[in-house]
Amino acid sequence: MEQITVRKVRLDARRVFNLTAPRWLPEAARLWASPAAWHSTRLDPVRDLLEAAYIDGFNRRTGHYDRLEASARTEGIWNPVMLTTGRLLRRQAWELPPAVRSDPARIVCEYVGGSRLLVAARLGLEVPAIVNDGANVFPDAEVIPHGSDVKPLFRDKPRRVIWGRDGSLFANFFDYGHFPREQREQRRREQIATRKEVIGECLAAVNNWRIENVRT
Repeated sequence: MEQITVRKVRLDARRVFNLTAPRWLPEAARLWASPAAWHSTRLDPVRDLLEAAYIDGFNRRTGHYDRLEASARTEGIWNPVMLTTGRLLRRQAWELPPAVRSDPARIVCEYVGGSRLLVAARLGLEVPAIVNDGANVFPDAEVIPHGSDVKPLFRDKPRRVIWGRDGSLFANFFDYGHFPREQREQRRREQIATRKEVIGECLAAVNNWRIENVRT
């Protein structure tokens, strides 16, 4: 089993391919017959539509993205995002655009930190990150030893940290991993329900686009 080195880094958010961004919503990708179709430049308007619909849907219900951007402007990003180099650990390689998929030095956000990365990239900010560095993209960065306690690296502690047999690290189960606890207006179950509602709206918007733009 190929071993992965976990490292602690700080980097410009614009260096990261944000696979968790709304424009790469997996539920929308599955509406197309093949990865080649989904990654066609012809669908760039769909990805723009997804991003706008998702952010608008969350903001209307929670104000999440507006509050996150306001906080990031004044305080930066205070919890590390989780990144991967080399093989993906939580998502599928076909979900990446071909140019990113073939890049040996790619840095991908697969599952934690998508909203923070989106806002930080828009503002040109650096983000703290924990990287499952399978491709040795950060050879000079601080190594986090396998099995060590990483929770002190977070201001808002993850509920669960798992070390894999391949040396990889999985940290998840956050309740809005950026805001002070008193500002987190929704509990986890409510967040899940809200996300489902927003995704439903996004898929409806995509289907309307398909009806208008894709010949049957």
